[in-house]
Parts: sequence; structure tokens; C-alpha cells
Amino acid sequence: MWGVVSETDGSLTAWGERPEDEALLSINRPLLIHLLPSPLYQYRTAEDTWAHRQPEQPRRRLRQRLVESPAVFRAELPDDELDVLSRERNELARHLDENFGLVLEVRAEGILAYDPSGALTDLEFPGSGSAKQAALLLLDELATAIQPSGESTVLVDGVLLPGAFAPWPQVDTVLAGLAARYHAAWKNVYSESLGTLRADVIGLLTALSLARALDDGLVIYPFAARYQPQMRTPLTDALQEIPG
Repeated sequence: MWGVVSETDGSLTAWGERPEDEALLSINRPLLIHLLPSPLYQYRTAEDTWAHRQPEQPRRRLRQRLVESPAVFRAELPDDELDVLSRERNELARHLDENFGLVLEVRAEGILAYDPSGALTDLEFPGSGSAKQAALLLLDELATAIQPSGESTVLVDGVLLPGAFAPWPQVDTVLAGLAARYHAAWKNVYSESLGTLRADVIGLLTALSLARALDDGLVIYPFAARYQPQMRTPLTDALQEIPG
């Protein structure tokens, strides 16, 4: 979990299936202090840390938010955390890099803290797998069709957030086209059930904070613009191998 807990010997998965097996965990204490809700010295029992939480400083709240969330919009941040971002941006970037290996990317619409090594995240994207490929291609086709501008906004849970909106019929049309185009490479279940394909793709994009499902359609967030699909074919691969 975020580099704080790691398996040293054995496996938690195996221990869950066979309790007689052992799993040895290592705790990274320097990282642990950044994720705890409050400093431990003021509590007598572990339960007290959650039952009697103390108000946290905005600097600490913002750091925790960026470690736990792939991306955060400015519109979602309270004023005191926005002030920390404005005044301590370089220090915040240094802290995330030194402690978690995260790279801070500050954009007009919000903040993205990403893991270039892939060691910290539990959800690699882009990556192999039918759902990830479909999600990447869906983002690309919807962005091309919608053509969002820097001023495009969508109302999400009463908050006006940067983003572009695609109604469900448009999303389903794109997914159906992708499923037909790549039916030989993707899982058979996606060719047989558009609903399954949509559920897996939207679940993935939501977990990555790249999109949000609403009742009448899908919101594509600007953070998705940093992902561009790279289409490769045997011909292009052969051409790349020919010395110039």
C-alpha cells in the first residue's frame, strides 16, 4: 500500500486461502507517519487514533490527498489547501518525490501526482489487457469527437468541474465500433456483451480519475489528455528496425 507495507516473505493472498501459511510484512515507518490521521504520541490506544482525530494542518491534508488520489481538481480543494499549493508547490513536489517517488504535475484545472516507475500504483495505465486498451481508445475517440476546449466544464455533484460530456448513446456507439474492430484481439465476452465492456472500461477510468459516469452520460476529465494511444502494426515495427 503506497510503499508503506510490503510483503517480505510469503504472500497475503496465500495466507488468506491457507491460514496455516505465514506472511511476513515490512512497515516503512518514515512513510507511515505521512498517512496516519494524526500523530500517534497523543493517543493511548490504536482505536483512539480514529475515534478522536485531531484537526490536521492543510499541508498534511493536501499531501495525503495527493498520495491517495490519482488526480485532484482545484475546485475540490478548500481555500487553505489551495494556499498551500500556491505557496509551497516546490516543497510539495520534493516531498512527494523523495518519500513516494511521485511526480507532481500542476495544471490549470488541478493537480496530478503520478508514479513514473509503476512501483507504487496498484493499477497500471496504459497497460496490457483488453479493458485498458479499450479505455485508452475510447478516450481518444471521444476526445476527437467532442473537441473539448480549455473552458469546457460539466456539473458533477453540484460542483462545476473542467471536463467534456459524452451521452451514453455516443459512448456505446464508440465501444461497439471498437469491439467489432478488435474482436479478434480482445476477450470474447466483450464481443458478446457491450454492457460488460462498458462496465469494465468505465470502472477503470473512474478509478484513475480520468472520467466520471453520470446518469445521462460520461464526463471525460482533462487529465485524460496526457494519454495518447500508440498504434503499432507489424509494418511500422519493421520500418523502425530499418537503419536510417
